[in-house]
Amino acid sequence: MNPDENSFSDSKSTKEAYDVDVISALKDLKNEIFNNELNIDLSPQEYYDRIEGSVRFYCRKYQLDFDSLYNLNSFLVVPSDKGFYSTALALTAMSFDPVRIPNLFDYQKYHYQGPEDFKNLIEFEVYGLVKSFSKWDNMQRLAMIFQWVYLERGMTNAISFPLKNEVSRTKPVKKTKNQKDFSEFFTNQNYVKLIVEYLLDRKIIDAAHNWVGRVEFIGDFVGLMKALNHLQIIRGKKFATVCDSFKHWLSVDISRDYYYKDRYKIDDGFNFYIEDIQKWFDEHKMPLTPKAYTE
Repeated sequence: MNPDENSFSDSKSTKEAYDVDVISALKDLKNEIFNNELNIDLSPQEYYDRIEGSVRFYCRKYQLDFDSLYNLNSFLVVPSDKGFYSTALALTAMSFDPVRIPNLFDYQKYHYQGPEDFKNLIEFEVYGLVKSFSKWDNMQRLAMIFQWVYLERGMTNAISFPLKNEVSRTKPVKKTKNQKDFSEFFTNQNYVKLIVEYLLDRKIIDAAHNWVGRVEFIGDFVGLMKALNHLQIIRGKKFATVCDSFKHWLSVDISRDYYYKDRYKIDDGFNFYIEDIQKWFDEHKMPLTPKAYTE
């Protein structure tokens, strides 16, 4: 049964702690906006009004009285089968207690009734919206969002930003015999999330983390691996072992011969990634040295 986007039915008479309540989210966001230094050429009130406007639009669509809901301290839980759900969840996560963000997503995943894969929804919609909407330093929550995604995808606890009151969630990692987890080769675990974000940004990998590459360059994958090694982002006594692990992770269809033979023009990819990775880190105002991320 497909949900009717032009109808609204709120059958809930009570609100759970981890429901997506946009009225509460707006009030929490207002507190964040007026108590943080913004990196946007708008006053706190102008910026807040823009965010509130998206909720007002949703209320008008379903003939709901926003002012009454807001002023009477009522709640408005957005169902997961509505198109506005990802925006509402992002607004909630933007000001949610960072330590409890994993609990929020676990609860939402259990009750999710939308058409998309929930993990993809968080990684490719909610994370992007939180990053785009947050006009203040919200890295703590962004890190917790990505940490949840990585754990859900069966990886190790790959992100270790210095979070206040950080909680640890553990999940078994499925490995085939003698298969190493690619994250083991990073010189600092914070690089795992950052390099994934870089590869997604540059469209070197697709949304499912499969290798796309810059198809006009032969040996592009090996060029990337050599660049990561040169920049001290990854390490490994045997380069082929590192490449094999990353090749498995990114589903790269490439022969092992590429790891060693210069005649495959690996230098083209190496030179590009050395420059482009440094440029990306500069663009995001992040240092490119393992020592900068003290664990």
